[in-house]
Amino acid sequence: MRNPSKVYPRALFAALGTAAVVYLLIALGAVIAVEPTTLTTSSGPLLEVVRGSGVGIPLWIFSLIALVAIANGALLFMVMASRVAYGLAESGLLPSAFGRVVKNRRTPWVSILVIGGATMLLSVLGDVGTLAQTTVLLLLLVFISANVSVLVLPRAPGGARARDHRVMKSSVPLVTRSSRQPRGCGGTRR
Repeated sequence: MRNPSKVYPRALFAALGTAAVVYLLIALGAVIAVEPTTLTTSSGPLLEVVRGSGVGIPLWIFSLIALVAIANGALLFMVMASRVAYGLAESGLLPSAFGRVVKNRRTPWVSILVIGGATMLLSVLGDVGTLAQTTVLLLLLVFISANVSVLVLPRAPGGARARDHRVMKSSVPLVTRSSRQPRGCGGTRR
């Protein structure tokens, strides 16, 4: 890429615009196929759209598609969350154990195990709906943070190549900052 500081923001906003248009077309198609009141009261609005469209998709295929989509979302979350935990550990915002990697592949194995274990534990103990909503919220926050930082860092003193990451540390959510051990609790601070 010849000029990433100019090309990336354009590509980012073009992708966001394309996604917005696709979602609007899907929403328009949904309200054309099924009455909006039926969609709002349904526990499975997408299934109602498939039924209302007249396309003869068997229920088991629709269930299989939903299962693959859920598994893909869970995999995306675990990969993303383990990389975020690794990055936070490298920045000193999480315990350094989260920064341990496999030598050959540089895979953050501790982060993967902790995030995977926490995800499995929460999926067994908690309500699946609440877990899904929390996952979507966390994904949204991470993607917003990453995209905003791409736009903000080049404008920081020293530009994108600066080694002083104060801009990034100040944009880290308070949740991750609260994971640091408070002063006076017997732990060591970096």
